[in-house]
Amino acid sequence: MKKHNSAARDLFIQNIREKGYDIQEDTVIAREGVYVIREGVYVLVRTSFLHAKRGIYFFGLTRHIFENFAQLPQSVIAFVLSGTNRALLLPAAWLWQQRNKLSADARQFKIEVDRNLRLKVLKSAGSPLDLSVFLDRFDLLSSKPEWKREEVAPRPTRGAHSDLQGMLIEIGNRRGLQTFCPNKSPRFKGKRLGDLATLHDLPSFPGLNNSIIRQIDVVWVDESFPVHAFEVELTTGIWSGLVRLAELRRLNTVLHVVTESDEQGFRRRVAGDIFREILNRCHHASAAQIRDLFEAETRLAILRQELSL
Repeated sequence: MKKHNSAARDLFIQNIREKGYDIQEDTVIAREGVYVIREGVYVLVRTSFLHAKRGIYFFGLTRHIFENFAQLPQSVIAFVLSGTNRALLLPAAWLWQQRNKLSADARQFKIEVDRNLRLKVLKSAGSPLDLSVFLDRFDLLSSKPEWKREEVAPRPTRGAHSDLQGMLIEIGNRRGLQTFCPNKSPRFKGKRLGDLATLHDLPSFPGLNNSIIRQIDVVWVDESFPVHAFEVELTTGIWSGLVRLAELRRLNTVLHVVTESDEQGFRRRVAGDIFREILNRCHHASAAQIRDLFEAETRLAILRQELSL
């Protein structure tokens, strides 16, 4: 059955290419069934034949993978209906928002779709969800899909996130580097992050997806080169930050991930995970360590000023 499912997936990918999309197996999210389109759209492919006795297609989504994949900037889950040359293409963020309606255990969500393309939901959730609107929705693979993306969930730690960004910007400024952040409006110590950062925009780096790089939380630049890049990840998922940092993997940029966890806790979150290449290059720092560094740099700056040194 696995061999047949692999063949169905290959036919689906071939169909995407014939429609003009430049899709390749992803080398950053190193897991079978994950692809990326040149415009930066990620596709998670799952296949299933119709189970004749029950009249359903069954797709399993590992809870950890599903949650993190849905937080990527543009992500689509493709449920390939093996033997039909058709597929349901769903915005991952939308499906994640339906998670409380779906049958699940501690490890995975159980996606059951009947032959009429209705998604089975828990009895308490009411009627099945009609997925026919998502049949062969290849427009979702474009960089500007018709589907309006909704946020998976607001950051519950927005203030802490912007505080850490502000600290990293000020540390970079004190070290004589140029600094950049994508979100200009949040404030740190009463000032907009956009006013603290010395660069309004980043230089363009040939051969890289600059739109993704410009979403990285904080970048330190020296003579137009990104010397350090930081992703502050205080929410459950880390994937989106790692995907952004991965765009700089061909440069000698030092990559950093900041979380609320200590080093051991961070490694537990990514143990056996799928970003092997990037994780080997990433330096982890806890939020507490960044706060300590900021205080130490502040004290040092004051002392230097007092001593005229």
